Amino acid sequence: MDFQDIRGMLQREESNADSTKLKKHISKLIRILEELESMDLDASTQQEMQSKITPLFNEFTAQGASNTLKKLRKMLMEDFKYVPASYYMTLGLSLGLAMGTSLGVAFGIPFEKGLVFGQMFGASIGLVAGMLIGIQLDKKKAEQNLVIKAFNHAYNYT
Repeated sequence: MDFQDIRGMLQREESNADSTKLKKHISKLIRILEELESMDLDASTQQEMQSKITPLFNEFTAQGASNTLKKLRKMLMEDFKYVPASYYMTLGLSLGLAMGTSLGVAFGIPFEKGLVFGQMFGASIGLVAGMLIGIQLDKKKAEQNLVIKAFNHAYNYT
């Protein structure tokens, strides 16, 4: 079963779905598959990807759409090293904030009012450093064509 067959099956399931939540899950699966189809992948990578994705959809049920979505995302991230857009920037911001704040506290303790200013300056420096490193890593992934924009909406259940 190739991506087009899976997409056709999902579109039939989406038209038969009763709840809006189920329709959203199925449409997110379709968007991810469409994005994978639109990428320039060599034949061996595409064949390997199809062989790993097909078993997820062989036992597909409408009620298990959210589980299939989670499994597909996990499999693409672990096996093929795909990431959501701005993945590393988000990760860098959070790590930079945590590390900058802790380093700011540690270096600010010996000074009068250094605890407050140390936290403030440490957090800002950590945020900027984390963001810059994250942006560079995101650019590398984009150059390698390993960013899937449909991931960003994969867990937005609203």
